[in-house]
Amino acid sequence: MAALTRQTGGPVPASGPEGPVGADERLTRVFARFIAAGYLFDLITTFPSVLDAWRIAPWLTGITVPAVFGSGAALLPASFARAHRRAIGWAALAAGVGYLGSVLLWLLADAISPLQLPGDHFLYYIPALAAMAVAMPARPAIAAGYGVAVVVGTVLLNHRVGASHDPYVPALLFSLVFTAVFLFAAIVAWRAGRRLDLAQAEALEATAAEASAQARGDEQQRFAALVHDDVIATLLAATRIDDAAAIAHHARTVLVAVDDYEGPSDREEATAGAAAAALGAAVGRSAPHAHWSAQVAPDAGRVPSHALTGAIAATAEALRNVQRHAGTARAWVDAAFEESGFRVIVRDDGPGFDPRTVAPDRLGVAGSILGRMRSIPGGAAAVDSAPGEGTVVTVRWTR
Repeated sequence: MAALTRQTGGPVPASGPEGPVGADERLTRVFARFIAAGYLFDLITTFPSVLDAWRIAPWLTGITVPAVFGSGAALLPASFARAHRRAIGWAALAAGVGYLGSVLLWLLADAISPLQLPGDHFLYYIPALAAMAVAMPARPAIAAGYGVAVVVGTVLLNHRVGASHDPYVPALLFSLVFTAVFLFAAIVAWRAGRRLDLAQAEALEATAAEASAQARGDEQQRFAALVHDDVIATLLAATRIDDAAAIAHHARTVLVAVDDYEGPSDREEATAGAAAAALGAAVGRSAPHAHWSAQVAPDAGRVPSHALTGAIAATAEALRNVQRHAGTARAWVDAAFEESGFRVIVRDDGPGFDPRTVAPDRLGVAGSILGRMRSIPGGAAAVDSAPGEGTVVTVRWTR
């Protein structure tokens, strides 16, 4: 969640993260770093085998070592990329192709001119890492097929050029099981991350829909109160008072009030003054003791109903959060309506919190404030808080 200035008159930054990182993204980045670290670790532990291969086939080793370990290590910087999925996908594809191509190249070289190493081949220890890398961008069936292919190839290669000459079938079965364990764990973890993100998105959507319905209900209740207190009172007065001029004056006043307080659910747009009045009424209902102020510029444009409805609901949720979590803290609500749009800032002097510690499944802020405003064209919201420094919630809409 982006940090915003606490000055109510200052601009609201438009950039910065506005929500928690998804489980799928976290797992993908972590697994990419884990696989890259595994490649680097294998390079260190198998370096004597690399030197043995260099003495036997220097040109072949000079090609395959960078192709295998270089492409695998490339997953590390790719995991920090902003477009991480594309970067990791290409790096993982390069690692998979580089490893399989290196195995085939060594088998071809041995078929042309038999090779003999003093120990195991360095490629013999890497099929699990290569299969896990391929599993990130590829479907599970493709990753499993790739894993079987590289295991068969590396075991055959080590059986032909390695010095141990272990029985082929037991070595193949052991390598298949070893690779399958890591590959299966990786696939299950990624599926769990994607399902968690999907469940969270559905919960956020449901929360936003519920909050939107609550906002519409609040608007209907406010308008019903206006009808009861002013319109019906005027009609009753007309039956009991004989002063036609007074009744006419009262009726004109009520008509102006109805026009000014007309909610966004009743028409497509509202004047800036009417929008400020509706927002102020919502603040009064949600937090009667909050300090409310509004500035309406002379050139302030009309406000669409969906933007005003969303801002009212988000502001009300922010004030409810003050009452829930800040206790007796004071709250201020400052609104500014300008030609380019409007901005509402809700501040309190409560204990505050660290936004980074909020769990992704806490939907009050994520769904009712951030999610709602992000779903409105031109809308945005952000939360700035720190322990002991209170909380600032900024809701804005730009035409």
